[in-house]
Formats: sequence, structure tokens, C-alpha cells
Amino acid sequence: MSNTHKQTVTDYLSIFHATEPDFERLQTYLADDAVYQSLVPAASPVRGPAAIREVLEQQYRTYRDCDCEIHVLGADGDYVFTERTDHVTLLKDGRQVSARVNAIFRLNDQKKICEWREYWDAAEVMQQMGVTPAELDEALSQAG
Repeated sequence: MSNTHKQTVTDYLSIFHATEPDFERLQTYLADDAVYQSLVPAASPVRGPAAIREVLEQQYRTYRDCDCEIHVLGADGDYVFTERTDHVTLLKDGRQVSARVNAIFRLNDQKKICEWREYWDAAEVMQQMGVTPAELDEALSQAG
């Protein structure tokens, strides 16, 4: 089961990090009761495929060219762990930003993602983006 779950997560991330993500297809990977938390603990969890899709689409309204560089991918039972670096180009000024991200996915018996939590260094990303802590708080409140 772990190898199947790893492949599911790899496929999901591949679609999400495409030049033009297929958000409709991404939704098919999510369980009806899926929960996504884009930055633990700062962002609130988002529940349900439609709400998660909305958050992901919002992210793509701030950047483009998201390249996902997976460093580590591991699985144990229903859980898949990834360590990756996401490289994006900000739409507002063309600035390149990279974020080291740890993510934990939990999949159900139907091989659907039911939990997705991400952990990354907000201060490092803020510095690269040139935003203040208040601006980051505002962006996170809109995303979750």
C-alpha cells in the first residue's frame, strides 16, 4: 500500500506543480472529507475538495512557474512524507522565491488524500518576497 500511496502523492504534486495545473483533476485525488493546511500552525485548515481547490487556485494568482524539487519521499501505512523545495516566480514583480517544504499526506483505503499538512519557514519566504509579517498574516488568512 505504501508504494501506491507514494505514487499517488507524486502524481498529485506533479499535476499541482505543472505550468498550468489542472485543478479539476487535482480535486479527483481528494477524499470528500479532505483537509488541507498550507502552513501549520499559522494557516487554518481548509475542508473539502472545493475549498481546497479554491485555496490552490488562489496560490496560483500570486505566482507562476512552480517547480517542485522532491528531495525525500517516504511512506508508512497510510502516511506519505515529502521534503521538497518549491521554486516559484512571483507575478507582481517576477521575483524568484524558493521554499523548503515538509508535507505530510494521509490517504484513505480508496487511495484518496484525506489529510495534507505543510510545514515551511515563513520568515525565510517573507524575506525572499520582501513582505512584512502583517502582509504574510493577511495572505495566510485569505488562503485558509
